[in-house]
Amino acid sequence: MLEMTLSTRFEPGTNLSGNLARADWRYLLPSLELSRLLCIGIPAPETLAVLGTIAREMLVAEPDAQRLKMIATAAQELGVENLSNISAEHFSTIDLPEQSLDLIYVTRRMTAALLADPKLIAKCQRSLKPDAHLYLEISGQSQKRRFRQIFAKNTGFQETARFWLTPFSGELRTAVPVNDRDASAYFFKNVLFGQSFKKRSLSQIGGLLSQTGWIDTVMPRHAVLLSPKNSKTELPFSPPLFLQEIAQKAGFSLSKYRFALSARGKYNSNKVIFFLFNRETDQVEIVIKMTRSPEYNARLENEFRMLKHLKDNNLAEAGTYPEPFFFDYHNNLAVIAIRAVYGAPFRVKTTAKPDCPVAADAANWLATLGKRSANVDAASAGDAANALQQLFEQFQQTYSLPDDEAGFLANAIAQIADSTAPFPTVFQHGDPGTWNMLVNDANRVIVIDWESGEPQGMPMWDLFYFYRTFASWVARQSGENDPQKNFAAHFLLDSPINRLMAAQFHHFAAEIQLDPALIRPLFYTCWMHRALKESMRLSPEQMAGGTFVNILRLCIREKSARDYRLFSGNNCNFFFIIYP
Repeated sequence: MLEMTLSTRFEPGTNLSGNLARADWRYLLPSLELSRLLCIGIPAPETLAVLGTIAREMLVAEPDAQRLKMIATAAQELGVENLSNISAEHFSTIDLPEQSLDLIYVTRRMTAALLADPKLIAKCQRSLKPDAHLYLEISGQSQKRRFRQIFAKNTGFQETARFWLTPFSGELRTAVPVNDRDASAYFFKNVLFGQSFKKRSLSQIGGLLSQTGWIDTVMPRHAVLLSPKNSKTELPFSPPLFLQEIAQKAGFSLSKYRFALSARGKYNSNKVIFFLFNRETDQVEIVIKMTRSPEYNARLENEFRMLKHLKDNNLAEAGTYPEPFFFDYHNNLAVIAIRAVYGAPFRVKTTAKPDCPVAADAANWLATLGKRSANVDAASAGDAANALQQLFEQFQQTYSLPDDEAGFLANAIAQIADSTAPFPTVFQHGDPGTWNMLVNDANRVIVIDWESGEPQGMPMWDLFYFYRTFASWVARQSGENDPQKNFAAHFLLDSPINRLMAAQFHHFAAEIQLDPALIRPLFYTCWMHRALKESMRLSPEQMAGGTFVNILRLCIREKSARDYRLFSGNNCNFFFIIYP
């Protein structure tokens, strides 16, 4: 049991913002497997490391010899071995053989220099292979105007695609086709929708500008793909050729779709997402997710298995989760295609009150999944304890709790190990936070993002975690932003949500044949597991302040200080603290 969880090494700081959350414009290209790439200007070392994964040979052209020396040293430190530098007094004097390059990348620092040098433009055009591309970004109205003036002339280039980008500076996070009002409106409503009032207001303004057609003019940053004139071109904004080839192998045609790209998230584990719009209906029908780094392929591999398992075993109603289409790899990066699902973010639809019907539907959905998948023959309580012991050992290496707190967790696991009652495994989502839920027009929940799914998972964990994220949102809407205070108010003290959870948890345990005496140890080990997952997003300086390790320690402290009747299921109707 817990196959996916136990195969993960929870190493602190390994999922921080870093090198590979760079150069995501590469996903706009026809292929991520190139022979020869030229950078005009010196990119950041981290960007260079990413580009080194898509090209067998990289060239960097730069007149400044000192800059070239610095990037060569940085590349060596990052393990980039396929870099060659080109030194030239002026860019237009660079010696480039004709039709020798698959891609030319113009760094943002050098865009103005390219636009001011017709000889360099001509040289770039001659050096590209017939179906190769030049990628550059233009910012502000003056550069847009200069670009139109230059490329309206006979430069030997044709514009094959143009996207407006967010943010206005820094790493690309979204790319939406210009002149595509439907894609722009969709992104402002579903992708760029912020949680703060300011961001929501900006999204609403963006939606209005999309409807009027002014969004392309207003958005200051554009990405442009140019190819030599007379090269083979496809329909505007067709999905990248590598996606079309993968889909064709699986028996799907993407010819009737155009796409927009989301590369949001500052963590290396965040996926790049292609939204495919039907050209006839202008609706998103297919969503394709792709990893930024091979080390996270296992997550998409697992998501495809989980979605297929859901569908094949009829564990949830159709439409309440994304239907899987196909799975493959490109340049050693995992690719999964799923049917698009439509709904508003949970946090938009919830009333943020304990009796919220949307929250009730979400909890019931998770409970129904657990009930339909519960299996008392797949594992014993001893097997569950063995799995938890492995997590506990990693946890202690990561956080090193004091002996009394570590002993508390050890005793909780021992309580499960000593149980002679049946121990049901359940199909576990693994990360059922409110951000992984949409709500359709009928106020039904749609559960997305199954990367952490477990066919033989721990009972109760999904419900514990969902309620924690919902209760946190309820508290935040009332002005309480302290995670520990939020948790204590709803999990450890008498409250409406507390009573709701108490009733549902004991009812759910009875339905899946779980000994109610095991709810409490499962409760503590749930937060142990969440603390392990969170550690990957924490730097060494942040470890002591981790949300979940402190929630767990809060539970342990309160249990030691007070007379609890948590999870008794007998003489106590609630599982909050009973004061002496």
